[in-house]
Amino acid sequence: MNNGSSRGPIRTCIGCRQTDDQAVLLRLAQESGSTRVVPDPQRRKTGRGAWVHRDPECVRRAVSRNAANRAFRAQVVVDEEELLAVINLGTTRVQGSTMTDQKAG
Repeated sequence: MNNGSSRGPIRTCIGCRQTDDQAVLLRLAQESGSTRVVPDPQRRKTGRGAWVHRDPECVRRAVSRNAANRAFRAQVVVDEEELLAVINLGTTRVQGSTMTDQKAG
């Protein structure tokens, strides 16, 4: 999925294993003192992180392959529905801002 024009750090999606700019990926972080993995869209949580494309298929692959366990080097719990909700929310915001921009112009 990397188009060759890197603008920032490159990360690997744990779902499809393709590299891409971190700007187009969703960061996942392990909650402190927990086995739960949560979305970290602002990239502010401390500790080890993993990255997944904002694509439902990549999320499904990551969950079905237990890719987060390898990425976090621990037995972790990933809520697929929570990740998909964050991805859908981000898509809605992007579409909403595009619609607002078009109306303003």
